[in-house]
Amino acid sequence: MGESSTSWSRPRRVFVDSPVDEAAGAALQFSEDDSRYVGRTLRLRGGDTIEIADGTGRLWEGTLHFEGGRAEARKLTNTHTEAPPVPRVLLASLIKTNRWEWLVEKAAELGVTTLVPIRAERSDVRERDIKRERWLRIARQAARQCGRLHAMCIDNATTLEAGLSALGAHTLLYADEKHRNTPTPALAPAQAVAVAIGPEGGWDASERRLLDERGTAMGLGSTILRAETAAICALSVIRARQERIA
Repeated sequence: MGESSTSWSRPRRVFVDSPVDEAAGAALQFSEDDSRYVGRTLRLRGGDTIEIADGTGRLWEGTLHFEGGRAEARKLTNTHTEAPPVPRVLLASLIKTNRWEWLVEKAAELGVTTLVPIRAERSDVRERDIKRERWLRIARQAARQCGRLHAMCIDNATTLEAGLSALGAHTLLYADEKHRNTPTPALAPAQAVAVAIGPEGGWDASERRLLDERGTAMGLGSTILRAETAAICALSVIRARQERIA
């Protein structure tokens, strides 16, 4: 590709899946997928300026070069470093593929720092439908779209008991149709929070006991919500409380 005279109000951004190595000579070669995105979707050319978010809160700016169909950013400069976000964990029971992938995208947009896929007793998901690498790509695309600079981590699928055991000091809230009108407790802006969302069939009795022992129920209103809707509703309430926007 030749040099470009294209002018943008701000550089176009790519969210890469590994941290930029500052000791590597201030250059980054894009993967084949990212090269296609840069060249075909963004329609950038050699000489254009590009922004790179590497998932660690750092934003880089460099100059594009193309060779053999692969893109490379050279003369990288760190233009911004964002403070680590408030820890916000979503323990979400696995649901059908198209709805789960939508949930992954929206969780990334709403500032979830770690998504923990839960194999609940009533989850109706086959092993072949668990595609963590695809979910990570969806999360990166969502991060690029919404402008966040820290990547959302996605853990391996696990049980509710194991997921709760790994939480540490997070304040745990959980949604349950039996507590539809339970007020959400007050949350401090810097408080580490986790929220657990059950599958379409709801939590079973043993899972409810675990959640009652470890956390606090939060109500999501009078109607019964689908699992992915409940997740987005809960995250929105938590975000509004912590960021004082409602």
